[in-house]
Amino acid sequence: MNMSSSNDKKSKKILLISYPLFSHNLAMKPYIEVLLNKGFCIDYFNTEDYANFISNENFNFIGYENYSGLGTDTLNKDFSIFKLGLSILESYEKTEAQIENHIIGERPDFIIHPKFGFVAKLLASKYQIPAINMTSGFVFDPDIVFNFHKGIDRKNSVSIGNIFDGKTLSSKYEKILKEYNLFSSNRNDLYINEESLHIVMNTPEFQPDLESLETNYKFLGMSFDRYMEDSKEDLIYVSLGTVFNKDLKLFENLIKTLEKFDSKVIIYANINEADLPEGFKLAKLGKQEEYLQKAKLFITHGGACSIQESLFYKTPMIVIPQTIEHEINGNNVVQNNFGLQILMNELDESILTQYVSKIYDSKDITNALQEYNSRYDLINNKTSFLKFVSNLIEQQSSV
Repeated sequence: MNMSSSNDKKSKKILLISYPLFSHNLAMKPYIEVLLNKGFCIDYFNTEDYANFISNENFNFIGYENYSGLGTDTLNKDFSIFKLGLSILESYEKTEAQIENHIIGERPDFIIHPKFGFVAKLLASKYQIPAINMTSGFVFDPDIVFNFHKGIDRKNSVSIGNIFDGKTLSSKYEKILKEYNLFSSNRNDLYINEESLHIVMNTPEFQPDLESLETNYKFLGMSFDRYMEDSKEDLIYVSLGTVFNKDLKLFENLIKTLEKFDSKVIIYANINEADLPEGFKLAKLGKQEEYLQKAKLFITHGGACSIQESLFYKTPMIVIPQTIEHEINGNNVVQNNFGLQILMNELDESILTQYVSKIYDSKDITNALQEYNSRYDLINNKTSFLKFVSNLIEQQSSV
């Protein structure tokens, strides 16, 4: 069944399917705004928290009627690969009917979805609608994670899950594929959801097993508007992301250590600002780029978007990973000499003090950050994005 629009002169209609994951939507936003400015009309599915995501007359927000599954609230330190898969399937079960009804009624020209967009890929395939995968972070192939996990000290590593969750996931996944009369030779595609155009909002340094990916994967990185030179201050910025900002014991240890230094500290945490020592301030949500532009050190959980922002603003990092994905990101930070990593089981006051002293004003790390920025144009990469989308549209028009 082919439901593509036959009138190429009309504005192309995009169905943008997303989940309530703050970092993914943040990374995607500049690219979506470019499409809107070029006259594309976009229907955007997400939870009500994202109702005001973008203000544009061609942008139509549609709230999920009954959503649960993948999202910021479901992520925690015990969130394993298998639980992630089950969460993806739960999102599919809750949203499939609503999205399918929309496709039948609105007849979008193509679909954009995230790396965990299993429901979007299934429906795009069913109705033969061209689709674009926009992946934040790295392309998440579980085999990469398992192989990484085999090569490290498991006592200190983040958990990848248990066998019971794995069996339950496999059973549910196979049942859904049968309902769609599909067979997947790659079970890991539940996480990857590969499309003919696969935009990765990250740079190749942070993609494990990069050589295994085909040419349909386009690494553009995150996109930024501007960069202000020579604006660094004696400032340490601490943020473990929007998910892991409630670990009070961890933040108490961080604050105790950072009190030893004369630097100003801005910290994003779920604590009372009145309880902070002198020279410490609470960060405001949505101001991370502003802080990174000024900071000389960023203590982070290792989320992909946080790392991309830190690299763009040439800010050295100490990564304290909270998930296996963060740990892989942190490992790449260390390998590329962008900073250091401390695993949770290794974290104590003396090690953190040593790492802060070592990394602060490090010329080697500063040079590595400068060299990284010379390799990529993370301001004008939106032009490349438009080119890839236009090429896809031309290919489909000729079919």
